[in-house]
This record gives sequence, structure tokens and C-alpha cells, in this order.
Amino acid sequence: MFIPLEGENILCLANTVAIYKTDNGTEILKRDGSVIRTGFTPPTLKKRQLDFLCKRTINGRSSSING
Repeated sequence: MFIPLEGENILCLANTVAIYKTDNGTEILKRDGSVIRTGFTPPTLKKRQLDFLCKRTINGRSSSING
């Protein structure tokens, strides 16, 4: 599953350990130990993920990135 972030960045949830809110915004902890910071809140990230999947389905494409 994927979540579009700011600009052209897309987050792959298979490489994500945790998404959590801090005083500095939302932080995304990745499996390799790195942290991505975003201005989106966790509920907004969920909405962006669902919108991304919906648009792929509406355009007649598989919801699989390989499809």
C-alpha cells in the first residue's frame, strides 16, 4: 500500500514501522531506522491513501503497483 506525500514523494507502507504525531508534525519511522517528517496529520495521510487507491480503481487500473 502507498501514501502520496508532499511533491512527488510516495511512502511505501511495507517499509514503514510507525506513523505518529509529535510537536514537530507527523513522523514516519521506516524499517531502516530513518525518519520522514511531514506536515500531514495521521488522519490526512489515511485519507490520501484511500484517495490514491480510489483514483487508481476509477482510472481502470489495478490497485496493485505492478498491475
